[in-house]
Amino acid sequence: KLGGTPEVILEDGEIFDLFYPMLKCDFEMVETYTCKECHPVHTKIFALGGTEDKEVLLDELLEWEKYTDNDFHYKMFKGEHFFVKEQSDDVIQEIKNIQIQVR
Repeated sequence: KLGGTPEVILEDGEIFDLFYPMLKCDFEMVETYTCKECHPVHTKIFALGGTEDKEVLLDELLEWEKYTDNDFHYKMFKGEHFFVKEQSDDVIQEIKNIQIQVR
C-alpha cells in the first residue's frame, strides 16, 4: 500500500515468507507504540517529509518539535511516503547541508 516494498519480495512467495514477519512487526510497532514519559532531548531535530504522503501528514511531522529543547527544522520534498527513494539526490544534498550547518 505504501509502495516501499520491492516487487520482487511481493511476487516471490519464498522471499515474501522470509520478510513478512519482519514487515509485520515493523508495522505493529509503529501502530501500537506510545511514549508514557517523553522527555525532550537536547539535540537539534531536522524532520523530512513528503508533500504527497498520506501516512504522515505535515501536522504529524511537526509533532517532532516537542521531542527537543533545541532547534527544530523541517523540510518537505515532492513525493509520497517513500519520497527518499524518489528524491534521493535532493535528500542527500539536504543532509549534507545540515551537516555543514551543525559543525
